[in-house]
Amino acid sequence: GTFNIVSPTQDKDIVFRGSDGGSGIVALTLDMSNAGAATFNSNIVVSSTVIGASDLNLQSSDGNEKITLDASGTQRFNAGGSEIMRLTTTGLGIGESNPDAPLHITSNTPIIVFDESDANQEYRIGSFGGAFAIQDSTNSAFRFVMDNSGRIGIGTSSPSSYNSSADDLVIANTGHAGITIASGTSHTGGIFFADGTSGDTQYRGTIQYNQTSDFMVFGTTGGAERMRIDSSGKVG
Repeated sequence: GTFNIVSPTQDKDIVFRGSDGGSGIVALTLDMSNAGAATFNSNIVVSSTVIGASDLNLQSSDGNEKITLDASGTQRFNAGGSEIMRLTTTGLGIGESNPDAPLHITSNTPIIVFDESDANQEYRIGSFGGAFAIQDSTNSAFRFVMDNSGRIGIGTSSPSSYNSSADDLVIANTGHAGITIASGTSHTGGIFFADGTSGDTQYRGTIQYNQTSDFMVFGTTGGAERMRIDSSGKVG
């Protein structure tokens, strides 16, 4: 039959008391004036072998919002009747039931949002239409894009729109656009053109600027100097 614990007085609590090391404690209070809301004095420990089930579910009355802890070490989180997040021994999956990294996000547009409240600035990092990107969502602009062919765009979301002979890195701006190479006052800044990874194949063609003497050198065939512009503008 059914075992009932009944409070004969309306809206009065049912209290479970005990002794912990000789000190009296209130282990559990059931608030009858609040539909039997339970308040535990300390931790709640549930063993599936005791309750006779493999899962422990904490859920809303309609079951749409639910947290499930199962014996395999997985925690599942549901909202609106669907699973939205899962924590396993491998990692946390958001929209992903089998995460293979510490954080694994799966969706049509998997992104992470960084919203700096004191600067009124929001950035989004993730996959947009098959390309990895950093988006300045406050100003509705893509600051960095790498498409699925490895082309990189800075200031453009479509580096592939430019000449295919020079679209591996595209820097775009509606105004002035440029690249700055900053080197030490006693050092050299340069651009090297390579067709290999050993010997002079690493620098078949070069453009270098010497900061010590303020001259620019153009080199070919393994970096051999072919032209120099000195600090006075003379070409040799």
